[in-house]
Amino acid sequence: MGREFFVVDRIEGKAIVLESYNGEIIVIEEGKVNKLPNEGDVLIKDNDFFYIDKDETIKRKEKIKNITKGIWA
Repeated sequence: MGREFFVVDRIEGKAIVLESYNGEIIVIEEGKVNKLPNEGDVLIKDNDFFYIDKDETIKRKEKIKNITKGIWA
């Protein structure tokens, strides 16, 4: 099984709402993450624990920036 990637949709108290790349929504407790993420961060699931993937987060934000470039200009 390959690595599973999730994007932080929002944080509600001690709950972190994640969306998988296929649209599945899951909610985890902040204790299941190596450090508290920000909205939009990409997390990798390893067993039942999640890690922030800084490189994938940067790639995702750059992709969104390029897609939206010129929309509001």
